[in-house]
Amino acid sequence: MLELKAERINTVLKMPLVYCNKEGGGAAPYKANVGHYHIDGAYGGFSLHQTENEHGGVRNVFGIGHIPARELFNLMAAFLEGVRAAGEVTV
Repeated sequence: MLELKAERINTVLKMPLVYCNKEGGGAAPYKANVGHYHIDGAYGGFSLHQTENEHGGVRNVFGIGHIPARELFNLMAAFLEGVRAAGEVTV
């Protein structure tokens, strides 16, 4: 459910739906899609990350580390509601 919610966030905000694209050969054959939201899991919890640069650097969207899935799902739902309330898009 977290992955589906992240996909919804990417769709609503018109962000790339995949983390990276294959660019060709060389030392760095992949290029990260800036703006893409995705789920990270560690320490028995989950976090919503957003890609910050083409090299794959990310930021923790809520800045609270890895939390239980239910808590993250609720934060992501509130995030989408905030986007809707701000009038950015129709959710």
